[in-house]
Order: sequence, then structure tokens, then C-alpha cells
Amino acid sequence: MVLALLAVSSQATTFYVSPDGSDTAAGTSPATAWRTLLSASTRSYSPGDSLLLERNSTFFDDPLIVSSRGLSIGAYGNASLPRPTLQMGRAAASATTCATFLDADRTEIRNLHVSGCSTGISIVPPAGANGTNVLIERLYFNDIRPPFAHYTPPNPAWAQAIQLGGGHLNNLTVRNCFAVRLDVFFSSSAFVDGMTLSANTVQQCSGNCYSLGSGVNLSMRDSVSTSPPLDTLCFPCQPSRAFGRRR
Repeated sequence: MVLALLAVSSQATTFYVSPDGSDTAAGTSPATAWRTLLSASTRSYSPGDSLLLERNSTFFDDPLIVSSRGLSIGAYGNASLPRPTLQMGRAAASATTCATFLDADRTEIRNLHVSGCSTGISIVPPAGANGTNVLIERLYFNDIRPPFAHYTPPNPAWAQAIQLGGGHLNNLTVRNCFAVRLDVFFSSSAFVDGMTLSANTVQQCSGNCYSLGSGVNLSMRDSVSTSPPLDTLCFPCQPSRAFGRRR
């Protein structure tokens, strides 16, 4: 009986979020979806759980902040409909992050549209330990820009579509993403052992399109970056200049 109870408690759960839902609902089916990402941010998740946002929906000024150990984040509904959108208003002075994934370990993020933030998604590895196997794929970013009052052209505080925080991470994959009108597509201040950036398309980046940070076994391939006449790749990064020239 004890073994049976342990097996039941370890089963993964899928949670749903929809603008037509209710934050007092169970969240465990499309019919009982939560309404806001704020509500989803207050919940506890177990490794293996999934958090799915309804397609063709917009979550405005409703950031997501979750502990993401073993958590998968994605979309549900008719696959022909647009990805769910995390949209932030352009605040004059306050920096905004659309989604923050804390304790990132075995985290998978798919099929989201992220717009209007000064940081699109922030990935933070566990403190004092290596995070492992983080996957980011099929995300669409647009208009990732700094707040108006923070913009200083000589030394801008660049906005980042994907920001990897400090610490250590093993095996990071970012693939099949598209980004337009932003400062930086990918920026890392972590040490990464095993990074693959593959088949990503970045258009109109105002800063360094990629700021790879530090690590070993890093690979970037089959990707396209276009920008104004600025540098697009730095490794490691400096605030005002880049290592490589635009290609």
C-alpha cells in the first residue's frame, strides 16, 4: 500500500491557464483552468509537471514567475492558432520581465510569444548547484526594448529576449526561435558546459545579438542574424563593444 501511495504521489500533473478560466479553479483541465499567470506563479509544482497556456490568448502585464525544476511550459489548444502571448506595457522607467524561471533544472519552454518586455524570459540556475538540460524552442519574441527613461545611447542597458543568470548550467539548447526588434537575443552571465544555439532567426537587434558569456562546449549553427551596422556577437561581452564583426 505504501508503494502504491508513493506511485500516485509521484505522478505528473498538467496545469492550464486561460483568460476564460478562474483563479479559484483547480487548474488541472482546460475546463478548470486558472485565469492569470499571477495565480499560476503562486502555485507549487513537482518535477514532471507541465504548465500550459491557451493558444490565441494574451496575458497582458501578467508576468510569470515559477520555480522550474523539472517543469515544462508550453501551449494547449488548436495547433493552428497563434501561440499564447505574454505582453508587457512599455513602462517609462520600470524594467519588466515577461517570464522568470527560477531554479532552472530540466526545464522545457516551448511555443510562447513574448512581447514588450525589457527582458523576455529570465533563466536562473539553482543556487549552489548545477542546473541541467534546459530546452527553449519555438519561441517568438518582438519589441524587447529597455524602458524609455533607461535608454542612454552611449552605453545602453540592453534589453534581452533570453537572459541566462549567474551560476552553472549543463546542457542548454535554444533552437527554432524567431526574434525581431530587440537589443539582444541571447545573453548569459552563467558558466555553461554544453550550449547549443541552433536554427534561430534574429532581425533588427540594436546591441550584440548574442552575448555568449563563458563556458565550454558551446555551439552556434544554422542561425541568421541581421542588424544595423553594429557588432552582433561578443564572447565574452563588454558593455559598449563586441568581439566579432557583423556578418
